[in-house]
Amino acid sequence: MTNQRNTRKKRGSRKAPTEQMSFSDANISAESTPRKPRRRFSDWAKLFFGLVLTASLGLMIAYGAYHYAKSTPRFNIVNVEVEGAHRLLEADILGVAKVKVGDNIFKLVPEDGEKRLAAHPWISHVRISRRLPGQIKIVVEEREAAALLELSRQLFLVDIDGSPFKAWSAGDPSDLPIITGLSADKLKANRKVEVGRILAALELLRDYALTQQAKADAAQEVHLDRLGHATLIVGEQGVALRLGAAPWKSKLLRAAKVLRKANRAGGQSETIFLDNSSHPERVVVRLR
Repeated sequence: MTNQRNTRKKRGSRKAPTEQMSFSDANISAESTPRKPRRRFSDWAKLFFGLVLTASLGLMIAYGAYHYAKSTPRFNIVNVEVEGAHRLLEADILGVAKVKVGDNIFKLVPEDGEKRLAAHPWISHVRISRRLPGQIKIVVEEREAAALLELSRQLFLVDIDGSPFKAWSAGDPSDLPIITGLSADKLKANRKVEVGRILAALELLRDYALTQQAKADAAQEVHLDRLGHATLIVGEQGVALRLGAAPWKSKLLRAAKVLRKANRAGGQSETIFLDNSSHPERVVVRLR
């Protein structure tokens, strides 16, 4: 019994193992990582003034280069090439564009020169380009006068697009057919419609120019009435071709045959009627 009690005492006297505290890796790493120091105001000020200084130096260098480019003779204009001018003189184009040999090439603003030239009535498109150190190229597209247009007893030049672009003056083409029957007020009020009528008259003139008789009896005038009926005056004798409403191409071919036969027979036609809408195949000739 005594041994059993001693054995129990020994067992009871044993101390429990000491518990060890553990810390997570996250806590250890968080405590061991040093914090970044905050940037002080003086550091920001140094950075700001550094940037300002750099920008100022860049501007000074750029201004110096610009001033040098505009003052050195190296960039003076030495040659000007003008392309596409047929009616206008090169000197006139340079004068309007304000381009002069010997001037600094950077003093010329191409867009400004283009605007000045585009305002000229004979110029429809223009492009100005610079090629360093001293080359200027001006490419222009001139308008092509297709006919004369009578408005309020005044003549205007009409281009191939049907647009009146210039009042006729001395030195302008005068050997062009005249389009009559249009109103200046209507052209101003509804330009699109009236330009369409001008285009129809130009098409009529082109179709007649393709006939064999056009060389002998050139077109002189196209008259359009309010209904769109056309009368074409041809030849030195002023023969009137009453064509009526469009289309006119087939009528022009028949009129050319009648004119050719009349010229061969020695007759003098005054008016050829091809405007019978009920019988479009009929042609009536009135002699002088």
